[in-house]
Amino acid sequence: MLVAGARTLAITVDDVLEEREIVVRPLEHVGAGAEAHFGGATLLDGRRVALVVNVAALSLSGIRGAAASANIGPIADRRRHRVLVVDDSITTRTLEQSVFTAAGFDVDTAVDGVDAWRMIEQNAYDLVVTDVEMPRMDGLQLCERIRASAVHEKLPVILVTSLDKQEQRARGLGAGADAYITKSSFDQDTLLSIVRQLLGERA
Repeated sequence: MLVAGARTLAITVDDVLEEREIVVRPLEHVGAGAEAHFGGATLLDGRRVALVVNVAALSLSGIRGAAASANIGPIADRRRHRVLVVDDSITTRTLEQSVFTAAGFDVDTAVDGVDAWRMIEQNAYDLVVTDVEMPRMDGLQLCERIRASAVHEKLPVILVTSLDKQEQRARGLGAGADAYITKSSFDQDTLLSIVRQLLGERA
């Protein structure tokens, strides 16, 4: 039973694994859409990030879970598309990974462009979602390397970044990105809509 203000929501789960006290940390640069469904994040065992569901959002929507509330149901497809999420922020990586996993994608993650390029060379991905500002190799350099590759030049790339100036957007698209999304306006439905369009164009 969940209680938020004057609202009460009854939910059912398959099993309760454990109960623990946690410190909830706020989500940064993830956009209003994500903040509406998740109240923050916490570290489990000092290393694993877990998203904390916004109970008030659940009680207001009256639905079975945050994934359904965000309208990110599984994409109907005979083959599960494989997505690489690249971001040096563990919170953002985990959030984007959860969005794609809930939508029916197979998801791998990388901490920066160097890590991502190594994984791209070793695996077959249908799409890359990357931050711009990262150590070692940033998102623009990663995008340029993908476009310069005879093997991977057609791999769709979406930049998701806090850089929102027009000239920064122009640099991102000029580096070869297929789409440019700012974290301040991040919305799961918009992201998945763009992903569907890009994957559809390749079908």
